Amino acid sequence: MNNAIPAWTTLVDVAALAAVLGHDGTRVIDARATASTAVRVVDARFSLADPQSGAAAYAQGHIPGALHADLNADLADLGRHGHGRHPLPDSAAFAATLGRWGIGED
Repeated sequence: MNNAIPAWTTLVDVAALAAVLGHDGTRVIDARATASTAVRVVDARFSLADPQSGAAAYAQGHIPGALHADLNADLADLGRHGHGRHPLPDSAAFAATLGRWGIGED
């Protein structure tokens, strides 16, 4: 295992994340990483009171290499009525979203 990529379980501290940022293709979504796994960052800031605020905050500044995820467009299936305010998309739709971000099973 690459010593620059620790065996994380849930969250990482700033120093650990900074150590891997800048590597080719670095994006963080899942902190579980091995030497052969790229780290990916997805910025999902969102406000129910102002749905555009997350995209605006991302445009003003974000972790270098981070991707932006919109709660309504990327992380929910708003067409699934009766399943809550932001029902999860089905697995195929979510996999397609992850694929657009360059995130796959590898």
